[in-house]
Amino acid sequence: MKKIVMLILVCAMVCSLAACGEKPAEPAPATAAPTQAANTAPEQAPVLAEKVDAGVDPTLINFGTSGGEAHLGDNWYKDGAKDADYIYFETADNANAGFACVKVEGGNVAKTWLCKVGSDDHVVDQDGSSDLDLVFESELSVYNNADGVRYIRGNAEELAKLFADKTLTEKDNPSNTIVLNADGTGKEVFDGKEDALTWEVITATIVSVSDSEYEYKFTVNTDDAGNFVSLTEQNFRCFLPNA
Repeated sequence: MKKIVMLILVCAMVCSLAACGEKPAEPAPATAAPTQAANTAPEQAPVLAEKVDAGVDPTLINFGTSGGEAHLGDNWYKDGAKDADYIYFETADNANAGFACVKVEGGNVAKTWLCKVGSDDHVVDQDGSSDLDLVFESELSVYNNADGVRYIRGNAEELAKLFADKTLTEKDNPSNTIVLNADGTGKEVFDGKEDALTWEVITATIVSVSDSEYEYKFTVNTDDAGNFVSLTEQNFRCFLPNA
């Protein structure tokens, strides 16, 4: 019996020593730290300006009255907001340029381009500057393909509401009258003769009126509150709304 017990003890000791000699299991590999590239958001592609084609020949645009800060409403405001930056156009002193484009930011002149009409009726800087590529979408809206900014100098429908469907009487000769209908038609009475006419808004302040013989340019005059005062044809005729 003692021999059996001793044999069991010896076997137990042998097994214990064998277990101590085994190589310990290797720990699971640690998860690799994420690289900086993995943590960095992918770069956003630059937003490119929408490209617009010209809708109006720029050489036919009437830029209205300009001169310093007195443009009589012919400033072209960024997105049409009159509290925003704007541009305006005026005849250039340089004979090689048809006109100049002046950019005003924060009330101060920021830049002036001497312009030329390039291919496809695009207005560009004659010196090759890449920040000017103007296309006139209409007589009242111009878009800069270079930076995606649209400039608007007025709303033809809003301007027309000031005088449309009203009878206007010539100040110095009350027997002469004109009526400009909202649909672009109208009539005039001149020296007792009635004639049909057509009209359209061509700038933020100028209305072109055509009868069977002539075309007239009338400036729309308003008071400080924006109320309609008169239509004036340079120094020739002034038409007032009937009381």
